[in-house]
Amino acid sequence: MQEHLMQNEAFFTNNYFLLEILKSDHRFEQHSEVVTIKDRGTFITTGKADDDFYIIQDGIVCVRGKNSIIIQFIKSGSSFGYSNLFNTDQMNLQYEILTPATLLKIDKDFMSAIFRNNRLGIYILDEYYTKTIQLVGLRLESFELPSDRRVAVCLYEIAKMIGQKTNQAL
Repeated sequence: MQEHLMQNEAFFTNNYFLLEILKSDHRFEQHSEVVTIKDRGTFITTGKADDDFYIIQDGIVCVRGKNSIIIQFIKSGSSFGYSNLFNTDQMNLQYEILTPATLLKIDKDFMSAIFRNNRLGIYILDEYYTKTIQLVGLRLESFELPSDRRVAVCLYEIAKMIGQKTNQAL
């Protein structure tokens, strides 16, 4: 199950909306920087306490999981590095830069605050958990509730369903 959850990190695709949320915060420039990587084969590893969040502005990146197994390739517009904002288990993933790349690096604590304090961030959380639930093969129930309550119900229901699925597998 953890492998399915790890895969979800690269499936988050609503980065235009996410960037609009981030840029609306006056502290955005203090907590972000553009990183240019010219050397192919450079690795960025996540799963540490100091993880940052990255949006690929240009380039191709290979996502590797346990034992360096290739999970997928991601490119411009994709994002990575935020799995630990949502999961209590540390997920160790490696991102190998395959072409010269330009990344927007955003501080993890800033991202976490945006998700938890910005009402628009609720939509992002909802999208993330919807994709997670689909990837782990759980049936997606209809959560047509007002935004704040909808997220609270989603989180509770997803935690409950993942727990049931895990217990069935044991």
